[in-house]
Amino acid sequence: SRRPSEVEMFAGTVIPMAARHGIPVPANTFLYEKIKKIEASYCGKSYMYRGSDMTREEVKTGFIGFGTMGQAIADGFLYTHKLKPSQMCACAVNYEKLKKNTEKRGMKACRDSQEVVEQADIVVLAVKPWMAGAVLEPVKGLLAGKILWSVAAGVMFDDFEEMLGPGTHPIPAIPSTP
Repeated sequence: SRRPSEVEMFAGTVIPMAARHGIPVPANTFLYEKIKKIEASYCGKSYMYRGSDMTREEVKTGFIGFGTMGQAIADGFLYTHKLKPSQMCACAVNYEKLKKNTEKRGMKACRDSQEVVEQADIVVLAVKPWMAGAVLEPVKGLLAGKILWSVAAGVMFDDFEEMLGPGTHPIPAIPSTP
């Protein structure tokens, strides 16, 4: 079996799925246990969402922030055929620039983070770390039962537990683009 490319590892999968492909999982036991708990709830052949099985074709992913990192992740999903453009939406501060960047990928541009969270099963937080709290504040009540995949480097589980209420499943990841 071939080893997935960096784009596939980063954008096409999340850390729990990486372990299935023989890619090392972080040695941090707390992190590993948290990931395994989330994986048991959401990963595998189908995603468990709101109490029912959901296939990968039905999962919607939304991006809060669509700069270089958000676009790289979306491009990875598209390149690896993990998601279709119709399964993704995004919001960003500059709506005109966002529309240009989402239209060329066939994705939907959303006016704000509330619209993204309402449409998405998995929310990718792709903003600068210092912006995370302010960006999540207006939507924290809507994130319960959803996966929040953060690429805001340095924002850890404890930080998310302070920012968000119970029932939210954050997966912090440290991004690395080629």
